[in-house]
Amino acid sequence: MTQAQSHPCIPSSGIGVRWTPVISVGAGTGLACEDHEYLAEFRCTNLDCTSIKLACVSLPSHCIFLQSASVDWFRSADDSSSPSTAEWLSQDGYVLHGIQCQSENCGSFSPRIRQLSSTLPWTSFSEENEDGNEGASSLNAKVPIVGLSCSGEHCDDKQVLSLPTSTCVGTPGVVRWTPYFTTSNSPTDDRYTSCEDYEYVARIECQGDYCANMRLGCIAMAAHCTFTTGPEFKTIESGGSWLSQRGFVLWSIQCSNDWCGTLNVGYRQLSSTTTLQWSPSFSEEQVDGDEGASPDKNAPIAGLLCSGEDCADKKVLQISTSSCIVSGAAVRWTQYFSDGQASYTQCEDYEYVARIQCRGVSCSSMRLGCVAMAQHCSFDTSPFFQDVSTGESWMSYGYVLWSVQCKGGDLCPTPTVGYRRLTNTQWWSSWFSEEDENGNAGASPDVLAPIVGLSCGGDHCDNKKVLQLKESSCILSGGAVRWTQYFSSLDVGYTSCEDHEYAYRIQCQGDNCASMRLGCVYMASHCTFATGPANQTIGTSGSWWLSQQGYVLWSIQCSNDWCGTLKVGYRQLTNTLQWSPSFSSGASPNNNAPIAGLLCSGEDCANKKVLQRTTSSCIDSGAAVRWTPYFSDAQASYTKCEDYEYVAHIQCHGVSCSSISLGCVAMAQHCVYDTSPFFQDVSSGESWMSDSGYLWSVQCKGGNLCPTLTVGFRRPTNTQRWSSWFSEEDENGNGGASPDVPAPIVGLSCDGDHCDNKKVLQMKESSCIVPGAAVRWTQYFTSSDSYTSCEYYEYVYRIQCQGDNCANIRLGCVAMAWHCSFNDNGPSVQTIGTSGSWWLSQQGYVLWSIQCSHDKCGTLDVGFRQLTNTLKWSAEYDVDSPYSIAPIVGVSCKNSCAFKQVAHARSSCTPNDGTGVRWTPYFSAASDANKCEDYEYISRIDCSGTLCSQLRLGCVAFPSHCAYVGSSRVDSIGGYSIKYDESIATYDNVVLSTIQLTENDLHMQLDLTYREITDDIYNFVQWSPWFSEENVNDDEGASPNSNAPIVGLSCGGNHCDNKQVVQMKESSCIVSGATVRWTDYFTSSIGKSTSCKDNEYVARIQCRGDNCANMRLGCVAMASHCSFSDNGPGTREIGPSGSWWLTQQGYVLWSIECQKDWCGTLIIGYRQLSKYPRSPTLVIPLPPRI
Repeated sequence: MTQAQSHPCIPSSGIGVRWTPVISVGAGTGLACEDHEYLAEFRCTNLDCTSIKLACVSLPSHCIFLQSASVDWFRSADDSSSPSTAEWLSQDGYVLHGIQCQSENCGSFSPRIRQLSSTLPWTSFSEENEDGNEGASSLNAKVPIVGLSCSGEHCDDKQVLSLPTSTCVGTPGVVRWTPYFTTSNSPTDDRYTSCEDYEYVARIECQGDYCANMRLGCIAMAAHCTFTTGPEFKTIESGGSWLSQRGFVLWSIQCSNDWCGTLNVGYRQLSSTTTLQWSPSFSEEQVDGDEGASPDKNAPIAGLLCSGEDCADKKVLQISTSSCIVSGAAVRWTQYFSDGQASYTQCEDYEYVARIQCRGVSCSSMRLGCVAMAQHCSFDTSPFFQDVSTGESWMSYGYVLWSVQCKGGDLCPTPTVGYRRLTNTQWWSSWFSEEDENGNAGASPDVLAPIVGLSCGGDHCDNKKVLQLKESSCILSGGAVRWTQYFSSLDVGYTSCEDHEYAYRIQCQGDNCASMRLGCVYMASHCTFATGPANQTIGTSGSWWLSQQGYVLWSIQCSNDWCGTLKVGYRQLTNTLQWSPSFSSGASPNNNAPIAGLLCSGEDCANKKVLQRTTSSCIDSGAAVRWTPYFSDAQASYTKCEDYEYVAHIQCHGVSCSSISLGCVAMAQHCVYDTSPFFQDVSSGESWMSDSGYLWSVQCKGGNLCPTLTVGFRRPTNTQRWSSWFSEEDENGNGGASPDVPAPIVGLSCDGDHCDNKKVLQMKESSCIVPGAAVRWTQYFTSSDSYTSCEYYEYVYRIQCQGDNCANIRLGCVAMAWHCSFNDNGPSVQTIGTSGSWWLSQQGYVLWSIQCSHDKCGTLDVGFRQLTNTLKWSAEYDVDSPYSIAPIVGVSCKNSCAFKQVAHARSSCTPNDGTGVRWTPYFSAASDANKCEDYEYISRIDCSGTLCSQLRLGCVAFPSHCAYVGSSRVDSIGGYSIKYDESIATYDNVVLSTIQLTENDLHMQLDLTYREITDDIYNFVQWSPWFSEENVNDDEGASPNSNAPIVGLSCGGNHCDNKQVVQMKESSCIVSGATVRWTDYFTSSIGKSTSCKDNEYVARIQCRGDNCANMRLGCVAMASHCSFSDNGPGTREIGPSGSWWLTQQGYVLWSIECQKDWCGTLIIGYRQLSKYPRSPTLVIPLPPRI
């Protein structure tokens, strides 16, 4: 059976049919479509027509049935008509809605018909503007357009049909106009425009002849609404119309033919909570495996229905799609509450309720499952409240559940729901330009929020406005703006924020607002960019960029005259917090991210989940985990990480997972805690979560099975800070220097002519800073000298300049802590110079060198290197220790010391990879072969025997510039006690030198001796006075009378006439009382070069003749346990006055070659001096370190 129909509420084409399930029928059976559908056809599905199905079609959004759905309106039909072939036509606006069978096989039936009515008037408009609307549809319309009709020449006159109301209208419902488009534009892409995925068309405006230039007025839908389909299309011309099905709204238009005379209409299905279904009923009796909980979804709850005695059975209504839902977001459960205990609970201000779980009699003890909303959404109201008792329900459009309170008695018969309105927080600013009409100095508003949209107006994109989030969990409260340099089409043309920043302001100056800069702000530490930048080009007046959800402005590139075209770069900003799977034995996930949340479930908190910040500027990639001893309420009840560590793992074993160990990880060296710990108890059914804190300690409470955990958490901070400006004009009282802050420089900015004014960004704290370390100033350099750097064991901590335009510069270098080093093969370089330019390091990189170029040192090539803390814990082992030649600085024992972990720290006292290890014999508690030599440290500990009852030590000789100083310290671990799991680690400049093994009933104890080792170049070397043939130091033109190795040589005066040397103060390779052996004199024309023997180093230099041009070397034999560990000398050329050579640590002077007149250029030969045993049988070569 089919029906032919012509009615404004029935689309002529493109209808979507919904077939009902097959239904068995008999006499009196009545069948009908839904209240928003009409019946288009029904079919028999078997030969005797005892089973049929209906074809139902949705009515358009603007149409309704005039009669109540509960009243049947039947008319007689011809019993002789065959239901498979008969055609029935309604009259007077009636349509077929259902049928009633009059026989057993529905061979005869009565049709159910209902009267249709359109609720909407059509609105006419054209460019002739007779209605005062500037060629636009209804001036104040905010509701979706659901119909479009055109007439006249070239579709000149248009009509739109709009809904009277809609729950999907967003707040505040501001129209965003697209650019104008037409068929005459070039490129052809301008023939088409659409709204964004979260917008619908509410207005259409046209101008020009035949109304041929059009634009769309788009409005963001409410947060609980979304499109459920991609666009479908219909083409209309003059005299034609498009009329939507129910739920479909206008989304796009494309022009074709002359004067935009043909329109291709794009429409999409809009869905809201009005189309959603109630969940199945749930209660504490639930047997479907979901433990008395609502469905496992992370969508907001917008309705609650109570049934059964004392509201024992519940149903929820959920918003299945919303722009505020984060796909994959985890549920955070609150603690249980009831009217007999805590009667109220709520989610956080950035969360909504997605699940409800209950237990106990009448499902009276409840908890809420809270989910964080998308970072561009927020609540724009305080909560409203409504009581819900048995037989009652709460349901809200646009509002979502946020809190629940139990009332009415112990069984919680009357829950009070608290609900709040959820909104998309994006809003457009006013226009701004260089004309500064808004008082912001040509800048967008000072609103600390990411920019998510940019629009152009006027000539050359002269006027601009931005769209910003009002709130986001990625906004760092109090974050300071960092302005980039200005850019335009005439210079660099491009700028971006750093990888840890987003753009929150734009400022422009000059004609047509053509010179711009970005204001960048640090994102919160738990946020990151999930993508590299994507790009969109805007420029013509009325063009705009609007981000997808979660994308924010990051960069801008200029092109064309007056920066009239902008390439907008945007990246996806994401909150990295993720809940782990539940674990009840074993450990939390294996990553080194900080734990920021803990959730307990099961009896005695036996099941646990952790919430981790998977990315943070304080995470040191590759940092190793250090496990604490196990603890419980029956033994040690409390443990914590070190002040520079956070908890990244939790491991547990035993009954109810009650014995716990924490996995601690060192944070990045530029981060530090800025608070003492805060504490919170977590029991079964409860959780702790922190917006900005890291888990730092855990204490067991409540009984032997540790049912309550007290978590201690602390807030980390990035310690980098910008200084004030400095220059040779010395306005800050620092003598033209950056502040005296003993911390690495990680940023440098230029301003003024020739980079005259400078400022630096420094860390406040770092584990690589040596307290009280002295600065070593380099010589001054400028464009003609070009380059200087610190030594390989130093970083730059101060910059000083003098002379016009601050053009003469020197670096203040400081030695890093002994356990730190550069983790690269040499510096990376970035060039800065123009006023407003800057360098800002990646995480872990610090300033190491500067090279000048251009007039007055106006351009700087900044050299930076990666600084890393080398301290690493090994994996647990019970036989052979892992390979390392670095000194051991920590030991951990488990199971009566049968299992061990060791911590190594590489430093400048660690020799090169490939250095040999000298093994001691195995020893036990009864023997004493348990220490290395005075010039060695322990790098490995191997085990043998039952429960590791025998040990041997791997000893490595440290380089000649290092030595033990001060007294030793002894600590013990293991032993006979309840607690066998212990660890001792040292993090200052001490290394393991001796182990004493003791035994008590097979319970091993290790007595560990640590000694301080130093590589402080300033304690072990010193510069001599200047010397020359003029003999002003009474030493016959020679360096001081010393038998210590020379490790540095500097030139001054004409032809390197004046010289000074730097020598070690101490070294185990110096033989006390050793005499000097002088070589022959040599010069540029005679001999030219000389060297010491293979078992000697240079201790003295003597010169005579004009310009000190005739030289000889004083050689001294090294100690017998020392040798050169290379195949020949490295070389370095020095010569012009002010040039110098300073060795790397462990290298000493061995030869000199003269070149040029008066021996004015010296080729320095230096070799690596090492303390190696000479017997090859004691040197075991090892593979390179991995």
